[in-house]
Amino acid sequence: MPLLRLMKRKTSLRESLDEFVKAEFSRDGRVELRLYVYEVQESQVVRVHAEHSAGSIPERRPPVLTLSFNLADINPASVEPQPGSNLFHFARETHQEIVFADEQEIRAAADQVHRGHVSRRDVSEAQAHEYVMERRRESDAEWPAVLEARVPWKKWCAKLCRRSEDPATA
Repeated sequence: MPLLRLMKRKTSLRESLDEFVKAEFSRDGRVELRLYVYEVQESQVVRVHAEHSAGSIPERRPPVLTLSFNLADINPASVEPQPGSNLFHFARETHQEIVFADEQEIRAAADQVHRGHVSRRDVSEAQAHEYVMERRRESDAEWPAVLEARVPWKKWCAKLCRRSEDPATA
């Protein structure tokens, strides 16, 4: 089952390994030995991307494209359940932490990601939009509250909903 680490910056793969580690595996200037990941089925990749983006960081803008890499490909020694603080129940429940022994071990994992030796999952704006529209059609109880709390997402959803309703702009 994939252990997805959502990337913080789409451009970080183009940088040196040191810069990649700083961008994707560090927090507050220090390498993280506990990495947050989501353990999901392949069929849930779009959902976790959308819910992570909308429900975790208040000022985050809706995605044009979000990327993640599958850290299950590196066979991590320790994965621990770690319910997150996301606004969505699913995102909280699938949230895990990969625990690395030391900085050398995490740098080796980062090197595998940086070299492209792990699989990636890319989710486009269209996929995220379709997922949100599906949740609205099914009267999902969580999305209205999140959209109300996350103004950039509320505006994005309203714009895309208008576009979906007007065949001339679709």
